[in-house]
Amino acid sequence: MEEKALMEISEQIEELIDQKNENSYFVYLTNREKLLLPIFMFRKEINQILNHMNEEIEMGFTNLWILERTAIYRDNQWLLLPENNDKADCSFDYGQKEDQYCTFIFHNFNKPSDIVMNRKSMDRNETKVHGSFKEAQDYVEKRIDYLKSVHDYRAYYALCAKQRYDFMWH
Repeated sequence: MEEKALMEISEQIEELIDQKNENSYFVYLTNREKLLLPIFMFRKEINQILNHMNEEIEMGFTNLWILERTAIYRDNQWLLLPENNDKADCSFDYGQKEDQYCTFIFHNFNKPSDIVMNRKSMDRNETKVHGSFKEAQDYVEKRIDYLKSVHDYRAYYALCAKQRYDFMWH
């Protein structure tokens, strides 16, 4: 993959784990293995996604989840994000799931001391669904502790997001 594309992915990850970023909602596609970052449409308002997802995201055999950022884990601490409480237009008030939480774990691609640009990456196998925020927190803390024991030179970050909508995207 070309360096420019990898840097763009790294910048998108930085935006997702930036506590000061005012965007709350994003789209995750569940069955897009060929994509290094299956996350799209990072927006401030949920209707910005609902009103444009048909034209901006190609359909395929996948589910389209709309998620709301709830917390970021970095430097061994949780940074809780304020709830947006943004309401969707009534015309889209379907497909809502029970309160599930998704966790996404990211890491620095290279050793911090490397001269090469230290970009961030995401492993699709590290994306998990949890029944509660507490389960998500426990999983992230244990998993990152383990990952650090294997790759102690990497910095790890996690994003926890609440699932708001689930659309069959066929």
